[in-house]
Amino acid sequence: MSDQPDQRSHVEQCYEILRGMIVRCEILPGSRLTEKDLIARLKFGRTPVREALLRLTHDRIVDTKPRSGYQVRALTYKSVDDFFIAWRAVAPLIAELACRNMTDEDREHLFKLGERSKRLDLDDVEGFRAVSSQFFDFLTRLADSEPLAFIYHRFGAEMDRIFRIFFPTPEGRSWVQDNAHLTKLTLSKCPEEAADAIRSALEKVHGGMLKVMTTSEFAEGSFLGKFEGTSTSRARRKPLKSRRLQGQGSSQPS
Repeated sequence: MSDQPDQRSHVEQCYEILRGMIVRCEILPGSRLTEKDLIARLKFGRTPVREALLRLTHDRIVDTKPRSGYQVRALTYKSVDDFFIAWRAVAPLIAELACRNMTDEDREHLFKLGERSKRLDLDDVEGFRAVSSQFFDFLTRLADSEPLAFIYHRFGAEMDRIFRIFFPTPEGRSWVQDNAHLTKLTLSKCPEEAADAIRSALEKVHGGMLKVMTTSEFAEGSFLGKFEGTSTSRARRKPLKSRRLQGQGSSQPS
């Protein structure tokens, strides 16, 4: 009997665990990774670890370093700015197409997501990240566009990582309390208004996140230390040794 299905399962498990640790910033941006260290830490064999790392390079949150293993992609001012420039072009189109296909039942679902967001404690980073992820997942399914779905899923890991950092900041707290984009999408039956709601919401996140990245706390990496105590099952594990968060060649305004 072949053990191939079990092997594929191990690859998937390893990928999900490692991706989650990176997205939750338990393994910090700029951290060096080696297969040997990950095998010891995650308790998977060499093949699942290697395949998981390969998938994470395709997700663009891990880079391959010749002769030195792998490195979690750093979050620089330029990389975050580039992400939002692209996402602000794609997300409004997803919202516009979703609104064209939206039923009253779908609007009720968005309304419930908005109400759930309002009930969350402002310190519940994981809760806000989950609502945000469910919100965009739902819109992408409604948009019913394979190319847009492909782009969205390629953005997914980086989006999770950026939003997780943004939500606990003063700018992030103000944004989640406002919740206007969810309300407008719930009430609007005009695709252009839906697109404008998302465009406006992302403009605020974009500016707020770039403001966060100019702080000395973020540049020193101490800002991310608070994520070591998240409520997930592996959050108490010690992060792998990290290099400076910004890395070399970051493009940040003086």
